[in-house]
Amino acid sequence: MLVVTSTTAQSLWDNDIPHVLKRDIYNNSEYNTESLLVEMPRHHKTLIFTFRKWYGYYLENCNYATLYVIHDRYYNYYTIEQISCYNSIKYPETIKLQKNKWLRDYCKMLSESLNNEREIKRRVEEKRVEIYNETSKKI
Repeated sequence: MLVVTSTTAQSLWDNDIPHVLKRDIYNNSEYNTESLLVEMPRHHKTLIFTFRKWYGYYLENCNYATLYVIHDRYYNYYTIEQISCYNSIKYPETIKLQKNKWLRDYCKMLSESLNNEREIKRRVEEKRVEIYNETSKKI
């Protein structure tokens, strides 16, 4: 999965982004206002497509943003952070993967599926016994 981040001391949307690029995003997504645009996930396909369209496949012609690749499993488990170096100076944006949260949710999902599997096996066994008993009844 690709994610767009800022390479400057400003967040992505605080950079001097051309209005035509923003309009392109507005017209091709449900994020059609400035306030909604700030909430747009950085992996959104329209965002990636538009930035590539304007700045090249690897954003090689963009002086304020870059692309990162992260594993698809972190689709809902990442945040974009911008750490302050001094009072008013910030580092470029970084991606923080929420690995512990993903692992906790994954273990929970596994646990639920195992419980479901046990429940399914129990019910299948009950039905098998029930069917066996039905077919072996004396007429």
